[in-house]
Amino acid sequence: MSSYQPTSKPSSRRQVNSSESSEASQASSSQYSWGSSTGSSNLSPGDALSESVDPTIHPTTLIHAHRLDAPAKLEDLAQKISLIKELLDQRLPPLSTPVSQYLLVVHIPKPLFSDIESQPNIFKGVRATLFPNRHQVLYKIMPDEQHDQIIAFFHDGLGKKLGDMGLSSFGGDFLFRNSTRTRGLSNSKEPDLWFGPYNVNVNGGGRGRYPSLVLEVGFSESSSQLRNDAHWWFTNSSEQTRLVVLIHANRGSSSGDNSSPWAVDIEVWTEVPNPSSHQTRDRPTNSLKCTQSARVKDGSVTGAPLILDFETLMRRPPVNPLEGNVVLDAGWIRIVCAEVGP
Repeated sequence: MSSYQPTSKPSSRRQVNSSESSEASQASSSQYSWGSSTGSSNLSPGDALSESVDPTIHPTTLIHAHRLDAPAKLEDLAQKISLIKELLDQRLPPLSTPVSQYLLVVHIPKPLFSDIESQPNIFKGVRATLFPNRHQVLYKIMPDEQHDQIIAFFHDGLGKKLGDMGLSSFGGDFLFRNSTRTRGLSNSKEPDLWFGPYNVNVNGGGRGRYPSLVLEVGFSESSSQLRNDAHWWFTNSSEQTRLVVLIHANRGSSSGDNSSPWAVDIEVWTEVPNPSSHQTRDRPTNSLKCTQSARVKDGSVTGAPLILDFETLMRRPPVNPLEGNVVLDAGWIRIVCAEVGP
């Protein structure tokens, strides 16, 4: 499906800056904590999400996110997203003030929310977390070229690694899905990239709803939210998604130093036992943690290689001599992150 195009554009960059700077000022002055609000908050729990204590959404995301209240039609959403994309493009290095890549949409009329639910991927380069009980949506927005390049290189690079083992998507071994909406316990979410073994995800019944690996991409200011997203995939898949890769790009110095290099952090999150083996409703036996990380800065890679466990990825043990853990070496990581930067 083609992406939705807004029917109107902002009249000037000055209009964009004025509108968004006002919102950023309001958000920065607010106070938000888990389940409580003080002062004159732009995003109080009552006005934001009924799941305000749900770890799906990090408090800092709610504080700094752009906000759209009671949009009347899809064109309102499209125009707001276009404004934020333009603002993100303007605020690439040198930076003055970081700009949130999240848009929180609240009080959505029921007919419009139904349209949003029925048309996934309507906005190009935008990922949505939907909260049906309150008719609210949290959108993640990134500049198209960098976002798409990271996803494309990761997709192709992982496919080649598996191809070297004699596996292929055309051979019915695995499949990729771009931003496929997945339903969780109380909401639904779109990842940047969805991967799973073909036989499980096509013939596996209910298990096929959940990927074995998810890729989530964002800016460094969104790292807390991305890490919450990793937990979301584990808990909302009944612990079937046990491999999440996070890539977040550091957009450089806020001092205006145009020579400040970009840095890209890659984290691999996998299932690990909780320190205590005593399981309760609030403390399950296992959880998802960052177990490996690497950084790309000024062309150099530290922390490589990163290892993706074959059995976790394919949901089966290796069956031929070529199959084994996927090794993401420094060269592979450098290529995936090659297009990140000003």
